[in-house]
Amino acid sequence: MLQYLKDSLRVDIDCLRLEELSMLKGTNKQTLFVFSIHDHEQKIIAACTKKQDLEFVDVAQLQQLFRTVEMDTAPFFD
Repeated sequence: MLQYLKDSLRVDIDCLRLEELSMLKGTNKQTLFVFSIHDHEQKIIAACTKKQDLEFVDVAQLQQLFRTVEMDTAPFFD
């Protein structure tokens, strides 16, 4: 994920901190990455909003997300 952010979106990954890494259960398992931004916030958000499949949201909004998904304990990588 960090390589994708760095190469595809030109995000300075040194400005990100991984806060959570989990699996979402369901018919189609997905990995959930939760990052915090500690520097150049507006630039990073602007780069990510150009892609429809990425979104940075306030942590308060994640509370509702975590109520609607069933989370597994370990992520998987292809």
